[in-house]
Amino acid sequence: MTSNNAATGENGASKHLVVVPDDFPPVFADSTALMRILRRSDIDFEIHTSQPRNESELISRIALANTVIGIRSSTAFTHSVIEAAPNLRHLAIWGTAVDNISMDAVRRAGIALTHTPNTATEAVAEHALAMALTLAHRVHELDLRIRDGEWPGVRITQLAGKTAGVIGAGAVGLRFAELAHGIGMDVLICPMQDEAARADNLPEWARVTSIDDLLEEADLVSLHGRLSPSTDHLIDMHRLEQMRPNALLINTARGRLVSEHDLVIALTNDTIAGAALDVFENEPLSRNSQLRSLSNVIVSPHAAAATDEALSAGLNAIVDNVIGFLEGRDIPRVDR
Repeated sequence: MTSNNAATGENGASKHLVVVPDDFPPVFADSTALMRILRRSDIDFEIHTSQPRNESELISRIALANTVIGIRSSTAFTHSVIEAAPNLRHLAIWGTAVDNISMDAVRRAGIALTHTPNTATEAVAEHALAMALTLAHRVHELDLRIRDGEWPGVRITQLAGKTAGVIGAGAVGLRFAELAHGIGMDVLICPMQDEAARADNLPEWARVTSIDDLLEEADLVSLHGRLSPSTDHLIDMHRLEQMRPNALLINTARGRLVSEHDLVIALTNDTIAGAALDVFENEPLSRNSQLRSLSNVIVSPHAAAATDEALSAGLNAIVDNVIGFLEGRDIPRVDR
């Protein structure tokens, strides 16, 4: 843990305590954005560069905080956690997803909840496309086989001329759709329930369809929806069996959109051809996870938003929100 604790600020006034309880792997601790907070004479600051081991440790870390900066989606701000932080007035999250936060508890406590919209759109969409191309062209497999001394003769998949199915019509989903269209793919889009109003604003080259029709038609399915009770395990065995045998599944959104148990079975039985995952039901991914041993899977460590550009934009947006809250300015609040 790093801190710049002091009891009072200028003129003896109490300082505003800002706590980061979950900066692991560290991104905020090594950023220039952090220096903007450390220079403030009206802020005390604590940052923890390990994940809280349990809810009790999380409560202990934020018990006295006025502002909490949430870096990792695996940190759950439950009703119990919120209630145990009586001084908490501001919860500043990195990104836009709030599935790890008890919204009822936040509302009841009158806590300002801020986010950082559109700071990682390009990065995540690019990562999804990179994973799709790597999987289709078997780059990961061929690299390993050549390093092992082989010179294999193989077939790879061309994505141009194939159909991409995009589930979720938010900023990242639409950007991924543009990238897929840009490499010559036909594009199907299935807006999520809370995105239905956006369907009229989709690009003319994309066809809006139902999730069932999308899964049946698409050669590549990329997930870009939010996690909610209605989308938890959205892709289960029934949905996997709807997909084409040659289909590839990409998930850079939320791990629990996919049932990993069912996905392992589908990949093992050749129900679908492959999967590329940046997010998982539990993170870090267990050493015992069967996903680690499947040759038709590629994985990355929830790193889609970890470009220099996205990190700088997102972390500075968090700091803007913290300072804006302190100064009473308008800041991007989550309203749902």
